[in-house]
Amino acid sequence: MVRYAMSTLEDVFLFLCQNVKRPALPGCDDVQSGVNVEVAVDKKGGLDDYCGSDPLPPPEEEPLVQEYQKTTPTACACACAIAQHLRRVSRHTVAIAWRKLCQIARNPAVLLYLALIPSLQVFLFLVAIGPNPSGLRLCVVNDDGAGWNGHALGNAFVQQLAPPGSTLLNVVNCSTVNEATAAVEDAHCWGALHVPSNFSYALPRRAIFPKDDFIQEHSTLPVWMDESNYQVTLLIGQQIYRAISEVTSQLLGTEVSPVAYQDPVYGAKGTTFSDFLAPGMTGLIVFGMTIGMTAQVFVREKSDGTLDRLFAAGVGSGSMVLGTLFAYTAVLVVQVVLMIVVMVFGFGIHVQGSTGLMLLLVLLLGLDGMGFGLLIASVASTELAAAQITVGTYFPSLMLSGVLWPLSAVPHWIAWLSALLPTTWAGAALRSVVARGWGVSHWEVWAPLCVAAAWLALLVPLAAVVMPGRESRLRLRVRLWLRAHTCARHHR
Repeated sequence: MVRYAMSTLEDVFLFLCQNVKRPALPGCDDVQSGVNVEVAVDKKGGLDDYCGSDPLPPPEEEPLVQEYQKTTPTACACACAIAQHLRRVSRHTVAIAWRKLCQIARNPAVLLYLALIPSLQVFLFLVAIGPNPSGLRLCVVNDDGAGWNGHALGNAFVQQLAPPGSTLLNVVNCSTVNEATAAVEDAHCWGALHVPSNFSYALPRRAIFPKDDFIQEHSTLPVWMDESNYQVTLLIGQQIYRAISEVTSQLLGTEVSPVAYQDPVYGAKGTTFSDFLAPGMTGLIVFGMTIGMTAQVFVREKSDGTLDRLFAAGVGSGSMVLGTLFAYTAVLVVQVVLMIVVMVFGFGIHVQGSTGLMLLLVLLLGLDGMGFGLLIASVASTELAAAQITVGTYFPSLMLSGVLWPLSAVPHWIAWLSALLPTTWAGAALRSVVARGWGVSHWEVWAPLCVAAAWLALLVPLAAVVMPGRESRLRLRVRLWLRAHTCARHHR
């Protein structure tokens, strides 16, 4: 301040900014390098420029880059430099790690969620995936009456289908084959088995008279299966083979397999695991994809301020939710159509029922995913939080939906949760349409449509209701700012 005859440092800074390397004022010496102007402070505190007789010395300029001195570093110097670099990197790493831990610890709810969700997913996997189902209904028509050496092989075989301690099969006795197959067609049973008359007489002679039509016919066990569920078909087939092997090995001394699988009531012979998974996985893939897509996009708009600007402009939360839903519905239609084309024409998955009905079911499930994604975005503040909630809710929906493993394996104390999920209903309906060829006249198809529509009608308004908390806080801030601005203008 003494050097430039200023009363404050702000005046010195302003003077230097205005006069460095600028043309000289009229009547003053030309300033090419350095400052050649003095400033006097008037009585009012203002600044007046005038030309002084003694120019100020230009500041000493220091080179930005020092000249590098070429020296040959020693091994000790290199080791010290490396050690310093490693120490610096380690300090930075520890500091970043501590910072992240402090951020996580500030939110106990998120910390508890991150700690428990992997254990919960493993728990649900072990509970719902892998255990043997129970109570699978199998219709049996037992026409065998005569015994062999005092043993009725037909009765012994039926008893071995559901031995004491086994809960896999629930044997339903029917009087005729037509009654049994009708129960399979109505999805009341998974299969129908006929024990012919004279079975006890013909079975011991089956290997002795291989060309005797009577012996072969009355020693054969025809089975009609509903092969819409691959896992159930395998489990029932294994139990039938185990029962007949047990009877023949104990009573005949040799294992005989007289089971003859007829054309399935639903599905086709040689159904693969892909045919079983494809219908349900189509819906689950769309459901998970739409949750993540909608949640991430909506949270990003909250982070970059787009949502706040829309709220400040008077756009309501209901309009935001519905507009987002309508926009991504168009994208969803294209995605679902392409998925079905790839599944049918690319991999040869045959759709027994209506392709349009399958498309409608997948679209409704995708809209449910969008509604759930909007709800997640309404409560999540960051994209990371939205991704964590999405993963934590999608995998339970996958494991409890019955798509990967039969629902009859789910314990009763958690089956109610599975019955609440839209993925459970949609997965069963898609399998009924694709493998059984059913339409909306069946309860197993129109009920899932109603459930999916009900979930959509619940999730979308709920997301619009949860969001106004942010909207109202923003509008309150805007009103307060406008009021303060108006008061300041009046005071002026």
